[in-house]
Amino acid sequence: MEISTKFDTHLTKYTVRDFIALAQRACDHGFGTLWLNDNVRYRNIFVVLPAVAAHVPITLGTAVLVQYFHQPVSLADTLAAMSELSTAREFKVGIGIGDIAQTPPYVDMIKPIAMLREMTLFLKQLFSGNTVYFRDFPTLTHYYHLNPDGRHHLAFSPPRPLPFYGGSLGPQSLTTAGRYMDGVIFPAQFLALHRIGRFRAMLQRAEEAAKVTDEKKRFRFAVSVNVSVSHDGTKARRHVLPQVAHSIVSLTKLNLSHDEFEVLGIDPDRLQAIKQRFTEGGTIEEAAELVDERMVNAYSLAGSPDEVWPALTQLAKELRQFGVDELVLIRLGPDYAEALDLLGEQVLPHLRSLS
Repeated sequence: MEISTKFDTHLTKYTVRDFIALAQRACDHGFGTLWLNDNVRYRNIFVVLPAVAAHVPITLGTAVLVQYFHQPVSLADTLAAMSELSTAREFKVGIGIGDIAQTPPYVDMIKPIAMLREMTLFLKQLFSGNTVYFRDFPTLTHYYHLNPDGRHHLAFSPPRPLPFYGGSLGPQSLTTAGRYMDGVIFPAQFLALHRIGRFRAMLQRAEEAAKVTDEKKRFRFAVSVNVSVSHDGTKARRHVLPQVAHSIVSLTKLNLSHDEFEVLGIDPDRLQAIKQRFTEGGTIEEAAELVDERMVNAYSLAGSPDEVWPALTQLAKELRQFGVDELVLIRLGPDYAEALDLLGEQVLPHLRSLS
């Protein structure tokens, strides 16, 4: 199982040059892939990614592109050019509907499943050297005001295929990923879903959809796990509060039962209060004020390396049994440089010993 990491472009203090140096650190410690997330208000992913690609020999990916934030014609040109910077390695394209806490204040999230399907097929057809006709993608054409009689053909081809990963968790999103993509990258909500026993069924839904289109299709699974480490365990736990605040709101869309909330130790009323704060225009930092210790435990493995590695190693064993291909460590810690060193020197050896 590949061990990868993800850098947050949001809620971090790092400049583009800092991200380059940190990516080199991750590469030196043997992380297989570096994923970056896509958020407005923060450093643009398509500035940070090429800067890293030009300096660091590490596989890169988007976890995940928000389908509503990118005009498809421009996105196709950008991704194809990005693949040229990653000639010796894959460039992984994670794409999804977007976070329900952060995306709605900026865009109208119409027809999310149709958008996900059409954006994926639009891009994949272009990358295969085909001409796309906008009339074949009615949702994209309407949303982005494309010319219904127009068409598009890339003037150059990516040097290698770009694998697409679905990054949304709803049943229809997982089915769409299975049918039209190459894999799924489970976001931060994974740990909570695994703890209430929903993860296996979600894997099966995506895999069954993949088999419908191609019985021999090799479908990939990557799983993101909130891990925050520091010499100061208390500081590591505080670090995840804002991330938990916006990720945990998505549980309101998954129809968890009272018993499932009990297993997680989450108070549904407190969860609704966090959602309400976002609805009223509150920032992630403001919503984080409502996150309690039980929510942190439901969503994260946080503390000193000695506190984190036993639980993470046990989790990795379980993921191998599920057939997961890639474990992505996200959030990392309050200081990325410190966290990468601690993970690389004190945690990754335990994970690699499982091979």
